[in-house]
Amino acid sequence: RPGGGTAQGYPQRSWRGWSCSPWRGAVGGQEDWYREELTQRLGMWQETPCYQAAWLAEEPPELPPFDGELRPLGLEWAPFIFAHYGKSDLGGLPMIKRAVRRGMLGAFVDGEPAGFAGFHSEGSIGFLEVLPPYRRRGLGEVLLLGMVRLALERGQYAFGQVLVDNGPSLALQKKAGLTVSEDTLYWLFRPES
Repeated sequence: RPGGGTAQGYPQRSWRGWSCSPWRGAVGGQEDWYREELTQRLGMWQETPCYQAAWLAEEPPELPPFDGELRPLGLEWAPFIFAHYGKSDLGGLPMIKRAVRRGMLGAFVDGEPAGFAGFHSEGSIGFLEVLPPYRRRGLGEVLLLGMVRLALERGQYAFGQVLVDNGPSLALQKKAGLTVSEDTLYWLFRPES
């Protein structure tokens, strides 16, 4: 149970630092003891560890200048996002549609879609993808900071999780002014039946 207490069949230890997601029985956390318990007892498997990144400043960030515009994306963009998001295989088009409903921004250059970002089910900023012809132009930073601004406008925490082996994304978080945790967390997922 969050904040302490016991869970049936598990040792009496604190359950602080864990999170559940309605998407495919995902559980995220930081403490090794319950990662091992959940893996063994519930048949969940461990995803690659992540770092947390968060916007801790009181004021929202300014967007850096770029040759284009940010726009909110509607459901009509879901097939495009599905076709271009590098991790679409994790939840397919239904996952992408849920993300669009939660809020996604698109970066457009000369009227053409150049990238996008959105919110995961637990509220973290993610789904960040810049299309290959538009990379190395600062669009990743623009999208990330646009999502930070959107989260703050909604009264949400502006945070994300970055796989520990994703050096470019970690560098982007730091460049954009987010604070990156020293400790890692992880996500466990129940295998598809």
